[in-house]
Formats: sequence, C-alpha cells, structure tokens
Amino acid sequence: MKYIYLLTLLFLSANSFSQEEKEVKKAIIKSNDSLNGKEIDVPFSIIEDIPIAPGCESVEKNKRMECFNAYMTEHIQKHFKYPKAAAKKNIQGKVLVTFIINKDGFVEQIETNGGHELLRQEAYRIIDNLPQFRPGLLRGKPVKVQYGLPITFRLR
Repeated sequence: MKYIYLLTLLFLSANSFSQEEKEVKKAIIKSNDSLNGKEIDVPFSIIEDIPIAPGCESVEKNKRMECFNAYMTEHIQKHFKYPKAAAKKNIQGKVLVTFIINKDGFVEQIETNGGHELLRQEAYRIIDNLPQFRPGLLRGKPVKVQYGLPITFRLR
C-alpha cells in the first residue's frame, strides 16, 4: 500500500485578514506600547519581516515567503512517516497544526486539531523537528509569530 500526504500551507494575503488580525494590526500601528514590555503574538500574515528559514537568509525580502514555503514543504517531505498503526486501520484525515516561532526563532506552543490522534501525533512530531529560524521582526524588534498549516494524510 502506498502512502501519500498532501500539504497545503496556509498563508493569508494582505487582503484577506481576519477581523482579529485587523484589530491586532491597528493596535500595533496605533500604540507605541505594543512592543514595549508586552509579549504579543503577531499573525504571520501581518508581520513586517517574516521569520527566515535556514537557507533563506540571503534571499531578497520579496522572495522570502516563497523560500519559507519551499523550506516547510521540504522539511515535511523529509520527516514525514505515515503512522503504521494508522495505515493498518486505514485512518486518513486532515490535521491543522498551529505553532509560534518565538522571538529567539524556536518553535513553541505546537497545537494539533482535527483528524485521528495517530495523525495528530505525527503532525506534531514533524513540526517539533523544525530547526531554529531567524525570528520575525516588527518595527525592527524580534517578536513571536503565529503560524499554521494543514497536513492531509491520505492512503492510496
């Protein structure tokens, strides 16, 4: 039996902010205190300088998102292992993984939603194996950045 997975990265364009993201952006723009002593989680879609994946450091700023996407896809392909118990039971599904790239560039607060527990465990393991990134910047200062992606597990 062949195993395949599908990966769809969730990146919101500047024109498709959720209401919550719009409010966060307004608060950041209006308040000088937003970065002074407060820890804020900035949505990936509104960060000024996105976290930089290993190997993307020399990429032009306007190409960093593309490089980040390629890095994430490659990382998932390299580390993906369809859980044997899930394959035996013909378990398939989609898992939404959300996490924070903190102001030191490390992945933290990994959460998985949807899908079977075996699939959630595998999705967690893959993301937990991400290396350190160069952190995202807002007003030139490192900030925690929220990120999310769905991973679809499908058997063939």
